Amino acid sequence: MGDTISWPYRTNVLALCMSVYFGVRLSTAAVSALGSQIVAALGISFGLFGFAITGAKSTAALVQLPSGALSDTYGERKVILSAVVLAGSGTVLLALSPSYTLFLTLAVLIGVGGGLYYSPSTVLLDELYDRTGRALGVFRIGGQSAGIAAPLLVAGVGIRHGWRSALLVVGLLLVPIGLGLSVFMRPTTPASEATALHDRLRPRRLRALLSRPPIAVTTLFASLTQFVDVAAFALLPLGLQRYHGLSPAFAAALYGLYFVFGALFQPMSGWLSDRFDHRWVIGGTLLAGVVGFCLLTARASPVILAVAVGFVGVSRTWAPPVQARFLHHLRAGDRGTGFGLVRTIYLLVGALGATTTGTVASTLGWSYAFATLAAVLCVCVSILLAITAWSWVERRGAV
Repeated sequence: MGDTISWPYRTNVLALCMSVYFGVRLSTAAVSALGSQIVAALGISFGLFGFAITGAKSTAALVQLPSGALSDTYGERKVILSAVVLAGSGTVLLALSPSYTLFLTLAVLIGVGGGLYYSPSTVLLDELYDRTGRALGVFRIGGQSAGIAAPLLVAGVGIRHGWRSALLVVGLLLVPIGLGLSVFMRPTTPASEATALHDRLRPRRLRALLSRPPIAVTTLFASLTQFVDVAAFALLPLGLQRYHGLSPAFAAALYGLYFVFGALFQPMSGWLSDRFDHRWVIGGTLLAGVVGFCLLTARASPVILAVAVGFVGVSRTWAPPVQARFLHHLRAGDRGTGFGLVRTIYLLVGALGATTTGTVASTLGWSYAFATLAAVLCVCVSILLAITAWSWVERRGAV
């Protein structure tokens, strides 16, 4: 289908989807980055603040499946635009929130916006581009850039003008993004007019999607890699400070390097997955993570720590080839629903990464925590090797 659509329009849609990813992800990242100011202003505990963030993240994960079904039923453009409206309005209202109860409610609303856009955007890019991996890699730069921009927003606006002003800036940033979607993205047609939304969400239909061996195995694999991704995202700065004795400023700098490497290598992993077998590219990103976490298990010089964090950042780039693999095994009429289903599962399972790894660090120490993450990635590499061996056996049997 990609060959029948002009290159300028495909590029415009990719830029718009990347902008949506950046704007919506920034709305949640900014709230986390402004946590200290919000806690002080609302007079709440860090536990209550964390509960609000957990509510937003959990809602975003649970919305993945409905968002995919909605895009199959009503078209991707409507769902993506709805996500921008919800995230933008929720962030602006959050900046004006006078109480924790309203803050919690609006955080969940932002979570809805944060969960709606990803599956429709991914399916739309798969329809527009023949080389899906490269397109997804560029698309995901938006999310990585938001992780880099959030601390800068705190330093540039939050500290000088307060957390409410910073959130207002983020909310208003989504206005031109929404206008760009309305003007430059053409209306999209539903995948199938004949299938109603409630039929797409029937448990029997969902079980049938998930029972396909390629989908089931890749879902297990994605769940484990997301587990490691979430753990590193949440705990890497703390581990650098507590275990390696780095100052908060230096740990923050290395944490920024973690995002920079993730942003730089996302398009590369996608491009490589379009040219070579997905499994080899995924395996390469995971082995980078194994090296990085193994280096972090031992106390080392700042240079070695920077190298280790760089390797861990590269390991974050597993997503484009893995998601391209999902889309390759899903039928056209089920791609939104199917991708939303597997993304819901692996996000929910992956959310356990921070809690589990944090518990290991508290009870056994940080070296064991980093070693655990390396071991999980080794399990993923073993799964890839098993898949490759099985494919080779099948091909030999067919000869």
